[in-house]
Amino acid sequence: GRIETGSRNVTDCVCEIMGIDRNQFTQIAMIAQGEFLKLLLASTDDRRDIFRNIFKTDYYKTLQTRLRDEANALSRERETYRVKTEQYISGIVCGADSPLSDAVTKAKNSELTANEIIELIDSLIESDASERDFESGRLADIENRLAAVNEKLGRGEDLQKARSELKNAGESLANKTEALKELDAAKLDAQRKLDKLKDCRVELQRLEAESEKLLSLEKAANRISDSLDDCKTLEAETETAQRSYIKARETALAARNAYNAINTAYLDNQAGIPSPASVTDGAPSKKELDAAKKKSEKCARDEIEMSGAAAAAAAKAQSAKEQLISLAGDLFGDTEYADIPQRLAAHMKDLKQERERLDTAQSNALANVKKHDSIDVELKAFEEKYISEKSECDALRGSIEALEKQTKSGGSFDMAALGEEKSALTSEKNERTEKSAAALSRLDRNIAAKNGIKEHTEKLEELEKREAWVRALSDTANGTLRGKDKIMLETYVQMTYFDRIISRANTRLMLMTDGQYELKRSSGATNRTSKSGLELDVTDHYNGSVRSVRTLSGGESFKASLALALGLSDEIQSSSGGIRLDTMFVDEGFGSLDDDSLDTAIKTLTGLSDGSRLVGIISHVGELKERIDKQIIVTKDRSGGSHAEIIV
Repeated sequence: GRIETGSRNVTDCVCEIMGIDRNQFTQIAMIAQGEFLKLLLASTDDRRDIFRNIFKTDYYKTLQTRLRDEANALSRERETYRVKTEQYISGIVCGADSPLSDAVTKAKNSELTANEIIELIDSLIESDASERDFESGRLADIENRLAAVNEKLGRGEDLQKARSELKNAGESLANKTEALKELDAAKLDAQRKLDKLKDCRVELQRLEAESEKLLSLEKAANRISDSLDDCKTLEAETETAQRSYIKARETALAARNAYNAINTAYLDNQAGIPSPASVTDGAPSKKELDAAKKKSEKCARDEIEMSGAAAAAAAKAQSAKEQLISLAGDLFGDTEYADIPQRLAAHMKDLKQERERLDTAQSNALANVKKHDSIDVELKAFEEKYISEKSECDALRGSIEALEKQTKSGGSFDMAALGEEKSALTSEKNERTEKSAAALSRLDRNIAAKNGIKEHTEKLEELEKREAWVRALSDTANGTLRGKDKIMLETYVQMTYFDRIISRANTRLMLMTDGQYELKRSSGATNRTSKSGLELDVTDHYNGSVRSVRTLSGGESFKASLALALGLSDEIQSSSGGIRLDTMFVDEGFGSLDDDSLDTAIKTLTGLSDGSRLVGIISHVGELKERIDKQIIVTKDRSGGSHAEIIV
């Protein structure tokens, strides 16, 4: 119920619980019920697994595996090189009409040795190199002949071109000469038009000056017109102010009369004098009198204000008239105010007519200036084009002179015959080039094939030798040699241990069977395909027969398995570096033994206990309780547990 940590603490606790330490534990052997019967009847494969754990023969198995893996790896590498070699062989090429084509077919069908294939490739390379050199020589000759033909064709084409250019140059010169005449006529016509318009700018400037003068008159007339409009406006405002004054005057008079009447009535009433026109009971009150007075006073003020406004408007209107008369006098001379509108209208009409005339004249003058400039530009373009055309004509005359000399001294060429000769040479050149390229391609491929075959063949031979050597080792170690027993290296080592175990077991089995049975390792496998080496037989000395241990009866099998277990125990003790097994527990089927066999088994086990060795028997057989004094009886409890009782 507690947790301990640390190597020393854990070791102490384990010793406390078990009552023994590690060295004591290694001196105890447990022969479990049924396990050694399995060992007795086991096959070679099963025994090999058991002995591997007991005698630590894993290293031999590892060696077997590594030898097999290396052999397989070499086989795969060899196959890779074989395939690559075949690929290089399949890459051998020869011409369609080559006498070596049959030999190439045999090489690709693996009918030739490596040396024969190399010799064949050397022959192909020599043949293709010879063909390449031959075709190269022919191509050089064809190139020279083609160059000569092309030179003649070039000269002939140049001559044809010169004649064609001469014809075209003559036609061009004629056309350009005619064009020069037309350009010269166009220049003269433009110059005449330009001369007619030479004074257009002066006329335009004169008209612009007149327009400026007219503009000053128009502005003066506009000022008089604006002043006249102002006078009319002021006259209207004066009339309005005067009418407002008259109305205010009338209103003020009426208010004064009303106030005077109310005031008289009020005063009369205050004096006790009845008015002839009213009854004493209807006399005005003081409030009404005050209201009438206020109204009369306000209307009087309004009258005075309106009178001033009318006077001011009249003065302003008079001032405007005087200014208008002054302006009109500057333009028309002495004039009356009443005559100004009529004289202004007539003057404005004259100005309008003059403006229309000047606008038309200016528009025409401006159009003439633009026309003059356009004609001037056109004339300059004509002159430039004339010079250009004249230069081209001069150049054409020079070209025509040179071309005439060339055509006269050019000779003659049969262009059709030269073309046919060039076509034939070109066709032959293409054919020779194709053959040369094919020979060169075969050379490259066969040289590559030769190098690849030599390299991979040498490596392939090296791999085949090494594979054969490693495969022989692997087959020997793994028990796969043909015609030999299927005994692996690990099994062979285990056979030595097995023989010693059998030898030790037989000392007990002969005793337990009164010399009848003796165990014997089988000398061979049941067939050539199965693994062998650890099979077990039994010799029956009563009848001299040798048979499989599987033929033993139950009691005989128990004795044999017990003997085998004891022999294994002795061998383990012998091969475990000095460990001595001082305690042994045997849990086997004693219930299958008859009385004689049981006595023999107990005697054998008793013999093991001589000296300081302790031998324990685990069994439910009642007879054993009577024959063994010291016992540990384990009884199951109803609660599911168990308890132990020691009998000494």
